[in-house]
Amino acid sequence: MSKLNYNELSAEQKAELRRQMEAEERQKQQTRKQLEADFTQLKSDQVNSTFDKLIEVSQRMESAKVEIFNEFGTVLGMKAEVHNLTPEDMQLQQSHTFTNEANTRKVIIGHNVIDRWGDDVNVGIERVNKWIDAKILDQQSRDIIRALLKPNSDGVLKANRVLDLSKKANEI
Repeated sequence: MSKLNYNELSAEQKAELRRQMEAEERQKQQTRKQLEADFTQLKSDQVNSTFDKLIEVSQRMESAKVEIFNEFGTVLGMKAEVHNLTPEDMQLQQSHTFTNEANTRKVIIGHNVIDRWGDDVNVGIERVNKWIDAKILDQQSRDIIRALLKPNSDGVLKANRVLDLSKKANEI
């Protein structure tokens, strides 16, 4: 290919060259816009298709969970009978773990509780501490109660600590 010297071109040749370059640039932009539109459509179609599959899986899981909870009704009833638990005891226990004889599989029936507290939780904690100081005379008991009600590293009190406190009270 020979070199082209722009300065040696006539005005008509320069105009033709500019027109060709502008047409080429318009074609590139049009191709880019079409590619972006195709990408947007492909992405949207894939998200919709995937979402439909996930909804179907979620519905099947929901049905399976209901079925499993119903099937474990007898096991939960027998657990209450074997361990002499009242309906209140069973309700306080937020989940129940069952294993097979070989301890190679386990199923947890129940729900996960995530503790959330408002900004006024410190007022409640202060009131509880005042009550503990006024009502609990034994220092060891105070220490046990405060240890069980101690918040985690994020400053969140755990609801299961109240259950631990109840158990400790029964032991004492």
